[in-house]
Amino acid sequence: LLVFVDTTNAITPPPKGISGKKNTLKNDIINARKIVIGVDGGTESIRACCFDAETGEVVRDSSFACPYETYHPHPGWAEQYPKDWWDGLGKAVRGCLRLAKLKEGK
Repeated sequence: LLVFVDTTNAITPPPKGISGKKNTLKNDIINARKIVIGVDGGTESIRACCFDAETGEVVRDSSFACPYETYHPHPGWAEQYPKDWWDGLGKAVRGCLRLAKLKEGK
């Protein structure tokens, strides 16, 4: 699973009525960094990592793993709960954004 994060969403124009400073919003958007979040779900955890969309390099050692339980109700059986995957996905993505020093939701 890959998630594309456009950091231009974090850039907002100045409020109406504010003048005196040249609006550099256009330049900020052009220079904004594009990030791709890679996600991998395995048998023990779900992991997320931020990559620079242009170079493919990992952003600031941003790999983050969120473990979840595997239950064995009977011999030879293994069960996991999809809610644990879903909750782990959110934690892993928020964790990798925090490690990359990017603001979530921005």
